[in-house]
Amino acid sequence: VMPGRVRVKILSARNLPVMDRASYSTDAFVELKLGNASYKTEVARRSLNPQWNTEWFKFELDDEELQDEALQIRVLDYDTYSSHDAIGKVYIDLNPLLGKDGSRGMSGWFPLYDTMHGIRGDIQISVNLDLFSDTNRYRESSLGVKFFYHPGVPVGQTLLQLLGFVEELVVNDDPEYQWIEKLRTSRASNEARQRLFSRLNGQLQRKLGLRVLGMGGNAVIGYRLHFDLEGESGIVVRGIGTAVSLTASKSAAHLATETSLTVQSSLSVAAAPAAEPAGDSAATNGTLEQQSAVQQQQSADVADAGPGFNKLLVVATSASESANLRPLASLMTAGAPSAAAECDTPFVTMSCLPTGLVASLGGTVAAKSVKLLVHSPDAPDARDAWWSEIRSEVRAHARAFGCSTVIGYNEETCIADDLIVLSAYGTAAKLNSLEDVQNSQQPPSSCRALHVLYSQSSPPFPVSFSRCAVCGRGSVPDILLATSDTPAELATCGQPALIQARVWRPKRDAKGEANAREVSDRLPFIEYELHSQLVQKLRLRGMNGLFGLRTRMSVASCGILVTATGTGVHLLALPAPCEPQLVSKGDQRLLSSLQAKVSEFVSRSREVHGLDRAQALAAISASSGASVSNASASNSDSGGAAEDAEASPPIDLQSNQRDNFIISLADDCETDEMEALLVDYPLMDSLQLTCSPACRSEDTNFFVRILRCPLDDPEANSSRQVNSLLADMLHSTCFHFRHSLPCTLAALHFHTEVTDESCLQTVLTGDCVRQTAPQGGLLLGTASGVLLCSGCHPPGRPVANYLGNLDFFFIRETSSVRDCGGSQAFLHTCLAEVMAVVRAHAAALGGQAVTSFHLSEVLLLDNPSRGHAQCLLNVCGDVVQLPVAEA
Repeated sequence: VMPGRVRVKILSARNLPVMDRASYSTDAFVELKLGNASYKTEVARRSLNPQWNTEWFKFELDDEELQDEALQIRVLDYDTYSSHDAIGKVYIDLNPLLGKDGSRGMSGWFPLYDTMHGIRGDIQISVNLDLFSDTNRYRESSLGVKFFYHPGVPVGQTLLQLLGFVEELVVNDDPEYQWIEKLRTSRASNEARQRLFSRLNGQLQRKLGLRVLGMGGNAVIGYRLHFDLEGESGIVVRGIGTAVSLTASKSAAHLATETSLTVQSSLSVAAAPAAEPAGDSAATNGTLEQQSAVQQQQSADVADAGPGFNKLLVVATSASESANLRPLASLMTAGAPSAAAECDTPFVTMSCLPTGLVASLGGTVAAKSVKLLVHSPDAPDARDAWWSEIRSEVRAHARAFGCSTVIGYNEETCIADDLIVLSAYGTAAKLNSLEDVQNSQQPPSSCRALHVLYSQSSPPFPVSFSRCAVCGRGSVPDILLATSDTPAELATCGQPALIQARVWRPKRDAKGEANAREVSDRLPFIEYELHSQLVQKLRLRGMNGLFGLRTRMSVASCGILVTATGTGVHLLALPAPCEPQLVSKGDQRLLSSLQAKVSEFVSRSREVHGLDRAQALAAISASSGASVSNASASNSDSGGAAEDAEASPPIDLQSNQRDNFIISLADDCETDEMEALLVDYPLMDSLQLTCSPACRSEDTNFFVRILRCPLDDPEANSSRQVNSLLADMLHSTCFHFRHSLPCTLAALHFHTEVTDESCLQTVLTGDCVRQTAPQGGLLLGTASGVLLCSGCHPPGRPVANYLGNLDFFFIRETSSVRDCGGSQAFLHTCLAEVMAVVRAHAAALGGQAVTSFHLSEVLLLDNPSRGHAQCLLNVCGDVVQLPVAEA
């Protein structure tokens, strides 16, 4: 085995709660537990700010336990004649500290979190981790594998190999449903669940890391973690990502070393060098060291480009790799369809790919499946079979597009009692060879990725084609929906816009197979209406492309709610959308009035978003001249012979007039729904709303807004009410940030669901990005504390070093929700406490920011009649160091 030694020192605590009313003080002591070993400190009598300053407590574990187990630190109030009263607890994940060699440490003040009372003071702790050489050939750990929630190549890293999709799931019984009700206490049950969640998370990452090592990689990009709470059926923890081989550039390593010298801490805080390859076997080390040497020789000029440049390289596959292992890089050849046909379509969870890697975008592919939950010992095999089935369907859809890869891939679930709906979606695409991208001497085409690959005579779905408006060669669709981010090389005009579609359908309160059958029958019609709304809203805003598309489903006893959110853009290669024309057999005066509103909205939207298509096309023609057409012609000759054969006559690039887009309104209800499409959020010149991550800015603030509102009558006009409530929430959000104008609300993410009590709950998170920092404002890395950022880049400065990822699952419960200000205020309090804990752990690691920060689970269970509420939150993100600010 590979032994590891964890040393922990308990220094002091502050602001502890009063536990002894007689003396108005607390007799606090600390319990430490890691693996099977535990320690206790002395009791600090009658103090709310006790000082312990203990010696080092030592734990010795093997590498597998270090990855699976979290360090548990519990503060209690000593009682002589009764059981000790719990004050709070701290879970410290050791995975960010794990490295191949040397010592790792963290030190700082950690909030004491209690599942019944929230944060109850802070405790100062120092932790050191020492790892020794590995001599076990049959180890079950995956030390050295890095996990990034970042959806692209991490800043300052070089991509050696893109190996493919990795997934893993772990199933366990839920302690919440294993208690005898008379013996259950809320705190004991909640702490048992939190311990289990922490252990399952570590076990999942270890198993995923083993798969990555087996593929020859050392990192996972676009990592996604999901906790499926299936009630009595148990807990399923799922993780997906893209296995890659990374190494740090020389300039990034120098910048990280420079930054680490400025960290003021009682311990040396440093992350594992990204240049060290994963794995500890001699064969793997030798292979990746040779690859790193080759890379440094071949790209010395690229490495000096700076830490903010994502570099891309490809090296020869080593002979030590398994013969049956086919890296994804070997499949990314535009002229090799046979290679794609020989193996399964790879899934890539990265939504932001390096410039030039995407050869063609086909469109969004998705699949859903409705299942019934049954508790059985074969649960892991059953879940694997479910996901294999749904991935096969997504794979078939991608092949219908003529594509060999699915990028921006994601998997989600919706659970309601004994029903679970599995969803998988992504963007069908074809990728260029990594070697071709690296060796290319010309900038990537600004339109080639939009040219269709499938046959125009027999397309996979009804679609109309047009000539590309940028190069005049190749065919493009009228509209494009994609789950990935907008490729940087595509030619666009104007500013992006938030697009959201919502569909509510009431249903009967059924159980078992009857409920599953009804949900399954309604899903196709819901998907069709969702797509119709997205297309209509895009055209109303003068857009023809939607990127970053994410869908969320909620199934309640009274109905089904599905929302789809993305960022609308105007792609110059695609034809300009025309103004929608309304047709109805009803009141013509009402129709004329509504048509005038539509015309006014379209005109106002084009003005606000700066959609001057003619000027943008003229600028492209003036800057590139004939080179655009020549480059496009060469691209078409290499792989687009079918396009030339079916090319349509030349079109007028300046013309915006096309066949009318007709919207038929059958009754007054549809007229009301059409009016609702025009009031999603106010159109303001100084405010932008987008789901895309924010670019680097001087001032970024993470925000959370919550809406909880009962539905008056779930079976009548609830669709109109849901639209109205969500539109009002966006209006109030815009009003809330009126003092920050001009600004952009970026990386917007909606957690929308309907509870069984017919209550609509929406949690909106995002980043408020100002164009300039406020006068006299605090700079990041000083007294402002740790920044939480939904995007991939912290504001102002590039990333100097990645220190690891944070995954927390919090449970908070109260029996007097009225004293907390109601359910909405209780949820706000929980979120504020969770973010305080995340900031403390990031600061203890030596980080100044947490990027890609997101809430992957927000669940509120409340019973207003009893005054009881329980909140479950799962938060994730990457801890980063920033370079030293110049004086």
